[in-house]
Amino acid sequence: MKSLAVKRSLKADAAALIVAVVGAVLIPWAIHVFGILTGTGNDLGTILLPMHLSAMVVGLVAGPMIGLFSGIMGPILSYLLCGMPAESMIFAFCFEIGAYGLICGLLRDLKFSAVWKVMIAQMAGRTLKAFVLWCCGSVLSVGAGVQNVLHATLLGLPGIILQIILVPLTISVFSRLTKYYE
Repeated sequence: MKSLAVKRSLKADAAALIVAVVGAVLIPWAIHVFGILTGTGNDLGTILLPMHLSAMVVGLVAGPMIGLFSGIMGPILSYLLCGMPAESMIFAFCFEIGAYGLICGLLRDLKFSAVWKVMIAQMAGRTLKAFVLWCCGSVLSVGAGVQNVLHATLLGLPGIILQIILVPLTISVFSRLTKYYE
């Protein structure tokens, strides 16, 4: 039994990977360009968190492994193609966004709202990012750490709220669309 009306299929997985590329590369790039044009720079991406959306959607549609893969590859592809996120944050982002995809994928078949699945994934991903930054800070004796995650969370509240709204909405639309093609 699937909590979503999306059946496991190659079409759904391929569509989910397309969502991952669009969400992890094209949307952040467009937001970055808009930030440059409006003078807000990279702050708009930090506020709206566009890369996070795609990993959650992919996890909920295609499962934990593809969600994890898209969450890890998103920041890497985005950096290679667009030069963002900042090189110093790619490692932590891979853990954080990979966790979003993995956790959403693990939760996808459970019988509770996608809103709760997104919020659980958000907490798990941010906790993992804080742990990774704390470990890196301890090992490398650098100042970035848990404060970075707290600051990013406060700055990213609009994006977190958007995730809670847009991910379930996207899953609902995706679920309806794939019914017609199976």
